[in-house]
Amino acid sequence: MVLGGEPRIPVNLLLSRVLLTQGVSEIQTMMDDLNIHKSIATAEQTERLRKMDSEVSHDLATLNLVTRTDAERICGIVRIESDPAPEGEPDV
Repeated sequence: MVLGGEPRIPVNLLLSRVLLTQGVSEIQTMMDDLNIHKSIATAEQTERLRKMDSEVSHDLATLNLVTRTDAERICGIVRIESDPAPEGEPDV
């Protein structure tokens, strides 16, 4: 969903589809450390997202969103941290 000019991703879908091997508290800490702001979807936005994707929970009172750019930052860091450095190369 595009809001304010940039695509947004529901945090719960990011966690359940992409970052499923990471702990929720670990990701929340990473988001805090990176100063990643979560916006809360309006009722209209939430309803549109639920129509687009059945995995958007109807049980959630609020739906947190992050920008696609911020989601990519998180995924990049998780990927770097989970991939061991090849032999002979220092960790970055």
